[in-house]
Amino acid sequence: MWLITQIGFFSIVDKEDAWDDDLLTIRARCKSDLLALRALYLPEASPIEFSPKNDYAYRVRAPREAVARAASALVSEIDYPNFKQRVSERQGGARAKYYHHVWDNLYQLQRDPASAEWLDESWWRFATGGAMPAEHEEVTVLEGGFEGGSITLKASHIAGQWQFWLSNQEDALIDMLDEEDRKDLFSFKKPALKVNGWLEATTLLDQYPFWKECYPVAIHPWFAKRVLLLREEA
Repeated sequence: MWLITQIGFFSIVDKEDAWDDDLLTIRARCKSDLLALRALYLPEASPIEFSPKNDYAYRVRAPREAVARAASALVSEIDYPNFKQRVSERQGGARAKYYHHVWDNLYQLQRDPASAEWLDESWWRFATGGAMPAEHEEVTVLEGGFEGGSITLKASHIAGQWQFWLSNQEDALIDMLDEEDRKDLFSFKKPALKVNGWLEATTLLDQYPFWKECYPVAIHPWFAKRVLLLREEA
């Protein structure tokens, strides 16, 4: 099992050559990661072994139950909305950059045909239809989730006209943009821009071309067909 945490990166395995079946081997690429793990969460860890010829140069062993407690403690202390930002604060920008490469490579799973089929099913489960929202009722047309944030298209029907705007949790959205798109960050800094009509609403979403690859948290039934057809467009 891989654990990428705010204190380090670890590979935890049950090695056949361990002298005790109850011991797990915790491996790391950086000695400082194991030092932090032992000091903060796993005092039961054995002395650090250095094996420069192995793909993981540093390793310790510890009882399985102790490792489970350490992992549980790491989870219980999560208090951040964006993991890569926390890593940058705790371990520096260089380490966060390495983790971003991991994040980016795993993001390609969503582009894999098998993964795309699963994602499509997640979207089409909302294709149920529903009643038109009431006048002046504020509704969520679409909410798509990403690591550390979300993109949400909201709407309200006022005086016979639909008004749309974006309401984003922006922590991770900038990470999703390429360098060209990052030059235009007005949508992150200014109050939400409200537009009239569905065609204009699509231009709001077009600011974030990756929205079609997010995980659909919610789609309003009355807008479901429009949203799903828009996503199917090339």
